[in-house]
Amino acid sequence: MSLRDAYDELIDLTPAARDRRVGEMALSDSDRAMLRAMLADRTTDVFDHPVASLVQSLQPDEPLFRHMLGRQVSRFTLVELIGEGGSSVVFRAERPAGSGKQEVALKILRASRLSDDAGRRFEREQAILAQLSHPNIARFIEGGVVEGSGLPYLAMELVRGLPVTEACAQRQLDLPSRLRLVSDLCRAMQAAHSALVVHCDLKPTNVLVDDEGRLEVLDFGIARLVDAEAGPDATRTLALTPEYAAPEQFALAPPHIAVDIHAIGVLLAEILTGERFSAFQRKPISSIATIAAEGGDARRAGLPAPATLARLLRGDLDAIVAKATATSPDDRYASAEALGKDIDRYLAGRPVEARRASGWRRAAKFVKRHRVGAGLAALAIVLLCATTVAATQQAIKARRAAVAAEEQANRADAVRNLAFDFFSEAEPGDAQRKDVTVAQAVERAIARLSADHAMSPRIRIDLLMRLAVTLGRRGSPERAIDLLEGLHEEARATLGAHDVLTLAVLERASKYDLERGEFDAARAKIDALLADQAVPGSGELQANVLLRAASLAWKTGDFAGSLRDSASALELANALGDKAIASEALTMRAGALLASGDAANALDAYEQLVQGFKERYGPVHGQVSLAYSGLARAYRRLGRLAESEEAARAAIAIDRQVYAANHWILANHLNALVMTLLERRKFDEALQAAEESLEICRLTLADGHIDLTTSKYTAGNVLLQMGRYRDALGYLREALAEHAAALGDASSDTLVARAAYGHALAMAGEKEAGVRELEAAIDVNRRRDSPDYTLLAKAMEKRIRLAIADSDPQAAKARLPALEEVVRSMPAYDRRTWCARDATLRARAAYSAGEWTAVEQALQAAASTIGEHGCGNEAVAVENALLRVLSRARRGLANDASDARETYARALSLPFPPPEVAELTRQMRGLAR
Repeated sequence: MSLRDAYDELIDLTPAARDRRVGEMALSDSDRAMLRAMLADRTTDVFDHPVASLVQSLQPDEPLFRHMLGRQVSRFTLVELIGEGGSSVVFRAERPAGSGKQEVALKILRASRLSDDAGRRFEREQAILAQLSHPNIARFIEGGVVEGSGLPYLAMELVRGLPVTEACAQRQLDLPSRLRLVSDLCRAMQAAHSALVVHCDLKPTNVLVDDEGRLEVLDFGIARLVDAEAGPDATRTLALTPEYAAPEQFALAPPHIAVDIHAIGVLLAEILTGERFSAFQRKPISSIATIAAEGGDARRAGLPAPATLARLLRGDLDAIVAKATATSPDDRYASAEALGKDIDRYLAGRPVEARRASGWRRAAKFVKRHRVGAGLAALAIVLLCATTVAATQQAIKARRAAVAAEEQANRADAVRNLAFDFFSEAEPGDAQRKDVTVAQAVERAIARLSADHAMSPRIRIDLLMRLAVTLGRRGSPERAIDLLEGLHEEARATLGAHDVLTLAVLERASKYDLERGEFDAARAKIDALLADQAVPGSGELQANVLLRAASLAWKTGDFAGSLRDSASALELANALGDKAIASEALTMRAGALLASGDAANALDAYEQLVQGFKERYGPVHGQVSLAYSGLARAYRRLGRLAESEEAARAAIAIDRQVYAANHWILANHLNALVMTLLERRKFDEALQAAEESLEICRLTLADGHIDLTTSKYTAGNVLLQMGRYRDALGYLREALAEHAAALGDASSDTLVARAAYGHALAMAGEKEAGVRELEAAIDVNRRRDSPDYTLLAKAMEKRIRLAIADSDPQAAKARLPALEEVVRSMPAYDRRTWCARDATLRARAAYSAGEWTAVEQALQAAASTIGEHGCGNEAVAVENALLRVLSRARRGLANDASDARETYARALSLPFPPPEVAELTRQMRGLAR
């Protein structure tokens, strides 16, 4: 006898009879103890705890939360205790929000339940809630730890509503209205399952209906991420509510979408009958309605009389509930979506998949839906018998095609479950699998699917394409592109070169070519896609191809082309009503505007994105964070550095709430903050952010990943600007080697790293080696088909600085005309932000050579350019001011004493001054006295 069967037999007995029967059952001692604990007190969720803690869980809790009302948790004030469970309590809480207040449901883990396993589940709940975004799933707001007590808490959207069973009765909903609610529940759970999340504890108190009639799913607290990794010491527990749990949950099986489908089926039965349903009794729900007492049962309000209800439930609805609650997971619906579609078919009067429809029953369904039309059709059939033979044949063909399509959809659902099975291998219990990672589970799924030659090629290629994308997102772009290119060849051979799926695989492959910097390969794929006549037939695919074209144009400096293609993608996405593609297109457009120097319009676009994402997702969401990061870049390009820093920190604050610790997106946004902090010369803060970003990348990304390499360069560059040249060398050397290996010597990233590494070498005392690296960066850049003039100017500036530092002003002067020519070739935006650095260098070289007239002329040219475009580079501005005062002194001209002191004080206040400023400041000491 199973533990679940025993529980069902005992639950309705009196305590005395129950205790006697437990002793008679053929159970092990541990099962008997578990069963007694299960039955001891149904007012608490004892199943939230492992067996070892059951005795403790049955003891009264200390009144830890009695005096918490009115206290602060983070920015929230606890207002009202609204619920208690075995592992947590829930308060209504509020915090200021603009001119009003934001109310949330704030959940705190009980101190007496803070086992390692409960703590792990609570942390997992934050990760789960952070990634779920659906209108029928309660929104996660923030999580953390209560100060002082150390108790974890979660703040979630406060749903004012009733459990779905109570709402149906209180509002006296009819049968179709109740079915539509369950259909909404199926769509919500399909969204969760698509995010690899299984709820595992669906029950009426976790499925609420708010005042507007909208259904919302709460409390993923005991759900498990299907791809979560657990350590070898993880505790497996019975975390469930027995009345709604599937049989396999009692056997401690890994989480699977089938357990949620079972729970939906149990809920569906209870909602349709008003009676508690036991799937293990294997009774059709129509029989429950038949034996139900007529009259005053409040739970049945709105439902027809039992006899009428039984008739309505008999047949299709009996079959739907039976299939959803089947004992074997393999016999249930393959997905929540499939269950929801069957409910929708029933509501539309169509045959349901849970029953094999005979021809007569299908005809009866059709006639019932179309009574008048069926009568006219019958008359027409008599008169046009000969004509209808051909029409009937066509109808049969169409029906067969529809059946084949549905079979393929069901097969796809089955294969999706196969993928879930592979992800669940990360569960503990098998010593050989204790170190399984998500990437390894995906590789196993790929191997299994690749070997399945009986599967429909279309379904298999589609799933393999999605798994390849998963590998790419987890830091294996090379593996992803290899898989995608192989899939493309297979799709061409089996589906045809112009099939939409074949083209979709090619589009995905082009995306990874772009990420790897393989622009020629990406261009070939994108050109082929744009030329293919099948692309316009699929709006989503066409929009994605336009986005890839816009990205390629942006990465190769064709900003006008990027603006054109992103605008076309945005127009198409808006016509399709696809908000996700529209947002990506607007983001691409904003980036193209920024890169082309139109920072003002880019700022408008990013502000539009921030506002739009806030309205759609709320203020704390990953998309809002990404928009803030773009906003920070736009502000920085406009020289509004304080606002740039504020926006970057807003993005990071959201990241820390939305994502799990050490997420790669947080690392990217920390790097963006570093750029602003460097311009504000907040080097200590910049180094702290750069080191955190690097640590996150090392923990989460594979060696050689572009983001890890970029973080190494960023950390090295900060140290270089702080004058810590030896400390910078290691980071810059690694970044240079990795960029060169991955992208080639001529890539912009490699050139930036080589110039910085050469500069650091020279400043650390290895001048000859440093000069060689700098000149190599200059020469390779010049030989490119399209030189990066901004990078070339910066490398040439460093080389000239070294010549001046070597007391060779003539060599510096000889290089200046070439630098000035490069500056004239720079993009307009970069010329504006160049801040007259070439004129400043000319003044400095002339100063070293004692050519005072040339100094004065160069300083006047610098002042004119700075006056026209402004100068956010304080180090350059200070250098100009020092040269002006010192050159006048060297010429024997009087300086205003207060001006000299002010210039000297300004130079002294500059944090981490570059060597050229530090040297001029030393020369000012005597003049400033």
